[in-house]
Amino acid sequence: LDYKPLAKLRYCEQYEFWDDLSAAEKRSTRPCSDMDYLTDQGDLGVLDHALVPTMIENITEHRHLNDSGSQPSWLTANISSWYVSQPELASVVVRKVVRRRGTGVTVAKFNSTPLIGVMQSFDWGDIARLTDLLQVAEWPLESQSWLRDMGGVLDLKFFYSNKAPWNILGKTGLSCTTRVSHSMQEYSVTYTQSEDATTRILERRHGIYLSVSVE
Repeated sequence: LDYKPLAKLRYCEQYEFWDDLSAAEKRSTRPCSDMDYLTDQGDLGVLDHALVPTMIENITEHRHLNDSGSQPSWLTANISSWYVSQPELASVVVRKVVRRRGTGVTVAKFNSTPLIGVMQSFDWGDIARLTDLLQVAEWPLESQSWLRDMGGVLDLKFFYSNKAPWNILGKTGLSCTTRVSHSMQEYSVTYTQSEDATTRILERRHGIYLSVSVE
């Protein structure tokens, strides 16, 4: 993969050619850091969604007691943020599994029609880089800073057909085609990292939410 050091990324404060950036580019840069992507797929090993973070905010809030005696509220005291470097290079792996009655979930053989030049197809599933899926959806991350800041939803859909030439041994595989599109231009999720009687610290992750569905 074409990984670059942080000093080579124009959207990072660590960019080595800082003086070459326009004033607008300088205002939009943030500290950058690498991040490993690891998602727990559960006992079945089947996942229909995943979030690839692009920007992470750390938010400190203080509890505010209202004079009226109503429920206390939280007021933001500080926000710091940083970009995840090159999230577009994350690999998207889609396993093709079939639930068989009485035997749980097993890998099945498929005759796949993948996105030409984007997805590599194997008997066990398909694999693609996020950057290629974004390009197909006409949603290039590198050229749109708002997508890096705000995130969005990318839909990956598999359309299956039960039409196939008859096989006397019953070995005809399932077949499918794949489509990718974007449905929302903003996505984030917020977690509470810690909280006490007066202060709480939140982490808000903006990113590309990948939704996988079968039709």
